[in-house]
Amino acid sequence: MITQTGYPSKDKPWLKYYSQEAIGTIVPDGSMYDVIKNSNKDRLNCIAIDYFDNKITYGEFFYNVELNARCLAARGICAGSVVSIISLNTPETLYLIYALSCIGAVANMLIATSSKQEIVEHIKNTDSKMVFVLDKFTEKYEALDADIPIVILPVAKSARGIMKIILNASTRKIKNCITYNDYIKGKKQEYNSCSDSNRTAIIVYTSGSTGSPKGVALSNRNWNSIAVMCSASGKNYKQGEKFLSILPPFFSFGIGMTHLCFYAGMTEIIVIAPQEKNIMKMMKKHRPERFVIAPAYTNVIEKNVEKDLSYLIDFTGGGGAISLEKEQEINSILKKKNAGSMYLSGYGMTELASAVSMNHNDRHRIQSIGLPLPLIDMMVVSVDDGHEMSYNEEGELLVSSPGLMKEYYKNIEETNKVIQIIDGKRWIHTGDVGKIDEDGFAYITGRLKRIYITKDENDMAYKLFPQRIEEVVEECEGIDCAAVVVIPDKLRQNVPIVFVATKLKSDVVQELVFNKVKSRLPRYDMPAKIIVLPHLPLNQNSKIDYKALEKIV
Repeated sequence: MITQTGYPSKDKPWLKYYSQEAIGTIVPDGSMYDVIKNSNKDRLNCIAIDYFDNKITYGEFFYNVELNARCLAARGICAGSVVSIISLNTPETLYLIYALSCIGAVANMLIATSSKQEIVEHIKNTDSKMVFVLDKFTEKYEALDADIPIVILPVAKSARGIMKIILNASTRKIKNCITYNDYIKGKKQEYNSCSDSNRTAIIVYTSGSTGSPKGVALSNRNWNSIAVMCSASGKNYKQGEKFLSILPPFFSFGIGMTHLCFYAGMTEIIVIAPQEKNIMKMMKKHRPERFVIAPAYTNVIEKNVEKDLSYLIDFTGGGGAISLEKEQEINSILKKKNAGSMYLSGYGMTELASAVSMNHNDRHRIQSIGLPLPLIDMMVVSVDDGHEMSYNEEGELLVSSPGLMKEYYKNIEETNKVIQIIDGKRWIHTGDVGKIDEDGFAYITGRLKRIYITKDENDMAYKLFPQRIEEVVEECEGIDCAAVVVIPDKLRQNVPIVFVATKLKSDVVQELVFNKVKSRLPRYDMPAKIIVLPHLPLNQNSKIDYKALEKIV
């Protein structure tokens, strides 16, 4: 493609890497369930899910989805109803997501590590008619309104040791609470299927970089577009290939990649507790061709003792590029072990139903986030006046995609802050600073919003938002200002360090801040250290100088 204008959104140089068939990709009509059932109608005896050696065929998967649809219908769940789910990767969770899609209802995917207060707020805000809770999260359903029917989802017996189940939820005496087994064996009725592509299918939460987490309303079409665009991108997904999944279903990336897996007719190997040792064990056992991870889990390659990784043909990291040194180190290890893939960075957002861009083994730029998927458009605009930047000029990254959310759920004001109509197309302001080169490869060079990936005590990856911690700390009486810097600890996990400007004594501040954060935020937001200063350093723009604070640590 010959560049004519000098502007990526006009020239679309990334399209030269795609076939005409890929460029002409059509997003199929229908629900999420319609799309995967149709694409696997001749593969009913093939394996859809492998969960602790429990192999579930596509035929069995579809049977369980429709069984759940009948059970939901019998309890008054219909098109437009919202059902909240607090869970991890289990077959039952996936049955529910697709069953709700099948009948036109909405899966409200709550972040399992959210505080009880946030969970209750999101359930009430969505007017949820039922709640499904994994039996690991006993403390979550204890806080729920007993007037809402609660169903306890099971963890596989083989996983109980891994998940450290506190107690058997079936023994709890809570009003309107039943086990999944009783729910399945209970009343059923025929349901009215709904094939409206534009209906909201799933609400996924942003984790709240500012204020409370925002619910992102994503339609069936949003999710279907991701599946077909990824399939058309040239990754050459094949039916029967094994896809190792460690991404939880309350992250858009987890749902998007699962939907892609089923659309392409692959087998999803589910890892419910993604500690590094468990991932390496599953890799050795199953030898998956496809493996998509969060950047925080790249250590599984460094620590993996396998001498031969030739089975691995796609090793993709979502969430942006990692450091140059890290990328080079991983690629060196992959090469030594004869892997069929290098480390392939990608990029996505919850508001865009996960995937936006990908690198490929034959189309790759070191430190880039890859090429925009077919049907996706990108531009870079000035952070000062919003005019479009040319090639290799830095600014805020804007994306237009069929995966772009309908809205922030019940929050038009916040929706309008990030969505902009340009030349009749809907674009989202990503909040990420980047650039696009002449070949169409995109790069993230900074952030308008600071976001980090960290892990909790179970080695599960989560997004860490310093601004959110700052806002909570500043609610403490006597604290004038707070600033959070994020540094790697001995395990190379990102941990928050809180600086506060106050006249209060240090021991008082320690107790005050720890108690406030503990009551309002997830465990992984807990500060590793609290440092008291008489005032916080400012830069030349009279804003907090975070680089100066990093030097203090």
